[in-house]
Amino acid sequence: MRSSSLFGLLAALGSWPFMAATSLNDVATSGPRSEQVLGHVNAAMKWYRQSQNGAQWVGEPSDRIYFDGEHALANRVLQLAFSSAQADALALPSPPAAGKTDAANQKLLASQAEAATRVSQLQGKIADLDRQIQAAGADNSALLQTQRNELAAELDLAKTTHDSINQVASFVAIQGDSSSSLTDQIAELQRSVPEAFAQGDAAKVPELKSIGSGGSGLIGRGEAFYALFKAVRGVEVLDHETLELEGIVTGLRKPLGDSIRTIIQQGKAATDQAATPETSADPGKLDALRGNFQDLASKFRDLAGAAVPLRQEQLLLEQSHQNLAVWRASLQRQYTVIIRSLLWKVLSLGLVIALMLGLSDIWRRATFRYVHDLRRRRQFLLIRRFTTSIILVLVVIFTFVSDYSSLATYAGFLTAGVAVALQTVIVSVAAYFLLIGRYGVRVGDRLTVSGVTGTVIDIGLVRFYMTELAGTGVELHPTGRVAVFANSVLFQPTPIYRQLPGTDYTWHEAVVPLVATADFPYLTGKLLAAATKVYTEYRPSLEKQHGEIERLIDLKLEVPEPASQLRYSAAGVELVIRYPVEIAHVAVTDNLMASAILEAIRGDNQIKDATTAMPRIQAAVKV
Repeated sequence: MRSSSLFGLLAALGSWPFMAATSLNDVATSGPRSEQVLGHVNAAMKWYRQSQNGAQWVGEPSDRIYFDGEHALANRVLQLAFSSAQADALALPSPPAAGKTDAANQKLLASQAEAATRVSQLQGKIADLDRQIQAAGADNSALLQTQRNELAAELDLAKTTHDSINQVASFVAIQGDSSSSLTDQIAELQRSVPEAFAQGDAAKVPELKSIGSGGSGLIGRGEAFYALFKAVRGVEVLDHETLELEGIVTGLRKPLGDSIRTIIQQGKAATDQAATPETSADPGKLDALRGNFQDLASKFRDLAGAAVPLRQEQLLLEQSHQNLAVWRASLQRQYTVIIRSLLWKVLSLGLVIALMLGLSDIWRRATFRYVHDLRRRRQFLLIRRFTTSIILVLVVIFTFVSDYSSLATYAGFLTAGVAVALQTVIVSVAAYFLLIGRYGVRVGDRLTVSGVTGTVIDIGLVRFYMTELAGTGVELHPTGRVAVFANSVLFQPTPIYRQLPGTDYTWHEAVVPLVATADFPYLTGKLLAAATKVYTEYRPSLEKQHGEIERLIDLKLEVPEPASQLRYSAAGVELVIRYPVEIAHVAVTDNLMASAILEAIRGDNQIKDATTAMPRIQAAVKV
């Protein structure tokens, strides 16, 4: 029978696994059900957009496969969600209009018709009065004109009222048209994601951003670590949203499944009824059953149109859940590897720093043990600090940086900027190594720098310090002030005066004024002999200093000795006896020299008569 074949079709369609729930048309009202449908579409769109972020979660090449699979699943899930929502929206009954709104609309329409009728009546009356005024004489036309003016004012009021009512009616009509149905809302949402429904070349896959291994530097590995952490977290959030969307789909399928089961039971009951002898022999009952079967088949098609996409969507979401689980496991393996690499890099950096500090300490101990010269010890310690600092900086840089080409470019610009900003400091540091060199300056040396004479008390990497000496002639004494000079003064045009390395003497002069008729050879011999006698007492010290100079510069030098010279000036003839004097014993030596010359003058009348004034002691060189 036709009824049996129809029931078989229903049973075949109903064999799809549905979960039991309430009926869509009987139990679910249009309001809550429409909200559920829109909520399902919104959740599917949110899940779809979250899945597109997977383009930033690609680490190893295999992750590209997981993302491509997830991208395809997301497109298909969103398409099924809209397909189910559209079928569900068509099956929902139209929302009933509110009674109060209908009454207001009807009242508005009645007022609009009444106002239009009033305007028409007044226009007719005015037309009648116009004809009467033309037919009436001069005596009756004034009264008619007054009546016409009154009707004209009343017509103006009626037209204003009619226009106002028309404006309100137009506004209500526009508002009524603007209220879109559930189907229109779903279509509008679908237009907001055109990429999910694109086909062929129009369907574009988001641009992938590979996480990478982070290179060999600590910064690169740290960035890879953070990127993998975000990727694992992103996959977990997407998996959680997948389960939430799957729960929403399950909730929407429950009423559809129960409705389909009800239809199948009704079809089976109708089939059993059609098989009875009474019904099969009655054409009227068979026609009624046929109509019932057709009605059930129509309802079944509507419900299946919404239920089948939901079931397909649920299966795809389960597949997505499995794909995300494999993807998360892959990212977690990479996450573990990068953590180990990062910890090993940090540990290696710590070990290298500890090793360098240990070697630096050994260097320091060895310097104090084997280098006894304070100047050389200071130089070795400074070289130790400089070398250790440079190596530590390089170790840290090469540990943190992996892209050396960018580092070279950055270092070039940085070096140029530092060279311009710190040129004086850089020159001072370079001058430091010249100051402490073989012919350099040592603590205790006497220098004359930019007109300032003093004794060096400290030499730093950038500056050196001197105690200032002041006075006139040979009387130089400490002023209590410290003069500070940048090492870069070594490269200035102004010269720096200092003793030869290893020497500690300067030249002084004993000046004896003479008459022009004196016996110069005799006087010179006597006074020079007196000076030489004093010089003989400290000559060994000067010879020792010159021996050190010869060993240092590999050059034979004459030991300084007292010498005499006749000098003519405006004041007359002067005998100048120039003699070396140790800087450390200037006062004592000058006193002895002055006493010896005075004693030679007082002990010889010829010399005494030849002198015109007292001898004087003065510095030949201001150091």
